[in-house]
Amino acid sequence: MRMAALFLAGWLFLGPAAFNVSAKTIYTCPMHPSYRSDHPGKCPICGMDLVPVKEATARPRQPAPSSRGMGLVPVQISPERQQLIGVRTAPVVHRRVVLELRAPARVTYDETRIYEVHTRVSGWVERVYVDQEGIWVKKGTPLFTLYSPEVLSTEEEFLRSLTWARDLKRQGASGALALARRTARAAEERLLLWGLSRQTLQQIRSTGRPVRAFPVPSPVSGFVVEKRIFPGKRITPASVLYRLADLSRVWIEADFYETEAPLLRVGLPVEILVPGTEHKFRARIEEIYPWVEEKLRVFRVRLSLANPRMVLRPGAWAEVRVRVPLGMRMVIPDEALIYGGRHYYVFVRKGPGTFEPRMVRVGRRVGHERIVLSGLHPGEEVVVSANFLIDAESRLKAALKSFGGSQGDHAHH
Repeated sequence: MRMAALFLAGWLFLGPAAFNVSAKTIYTCPMHPSYRSDHPGKCPICGMDLVPVKEATARPRQPAPSSRGMGLVPVQISPERQQLIGVRTAPVVHRRVVLELRAPARVTYDETRIYEVHTRVSGWVERVYVDQEGIWVKKGTPLFTLYSPEVLSTEEEFLRSLTWARDLKRQGASGALALARRTARAAEERLLLWGLSRQTLQQIRSTGRPVRAFPVPSPVSGFVVEKRIFPGKRITPASVLYRLADLSRVWIEADFYETEAPLLRVGLPVEILVPGTEHKFRARIEEIYPWVEEKLRVFRVRLSLANPRMVLRPGAWAEVRVRVPLGMRMVIPDEALIYGGRHYYVFVRKGPGTFEPRMVRVGRRVGHERIVLSGLHPGEEVVVSANFLIDAESRLKAALKSFGGSQGDHAHH
């Protein structure tokens, strides 16, 4: 039934002119139909006269060496029938190939431009000046005021040392004056290390009064991306009060498939497309992370990109495109390939109306083409349209040939 279905499908699509079919007369015994002979005579089993029977057989050409084991044979199709079923061919081309890889990506903070605000002394927050996330602050801008008993005690020590030094200077006691000055200098250095600005120290020096809660300035310029502070909160040097980010430069992290790792390298030029922006950004691969994400089986690549107009926002999605040169390769259209379960094969035009099956080894897909590793030569033509109809006829002719070639074996059953 399966052979009859294949024959009927090929007859309907390709027409009777595409088949090299002839009627062969054989002789068989009415009592023992399993016995067959090419000549008239008597049955050697029962002695009855043999009866002639006509049987359709196919006489295809011998299959090419490359099609052995595939169950395929070359086929012959007339030009009229090729036009009817829409046979098209394309040449095998040997050219310089550039593979374009695309990967989803996201905009993230440049980790070298993120700063956490801490204090170097314990105390209590009294007044908060920067009390919102998302605003931009300039370096040196007061963020909040901090009351610290330890700082206040050191301020008083600093003032006493200054008063002592002035009194000793009037008295002319040079030995004690040097000690007083060293004491004042040590107190001043501790205050500077704790975060007091020189302007605050100058205010303490000029007024002669300690500052109860001193202002804590911003160490860098940037956007406030996290705020963990409010009035009255007790803080320690381990407390993270603010997280500031400089967005003048951002990172782009892209996820490529694990199988694409051998194609990428540091320094390769990259094109970045971000939804919502009208520009294409260009950068180079700066880092390839040395691990693979276990669930998605992807690895991460990092780029660095200038962001002077702040159009790239951390958390936004992007698409990364990388053009990888592969050198001179042999390519064919992807639609020419037929997958046979364990291998790929194509049909090659060998002459006017003659198509030969050929097993091929293929590599990566490049756009709408496929790299050919072996099995073809530049300049040959492969079928890119109606190749499945040609495949059906080739399989049918191979099956008919196998059926006709086994007649001698049936004679012994």
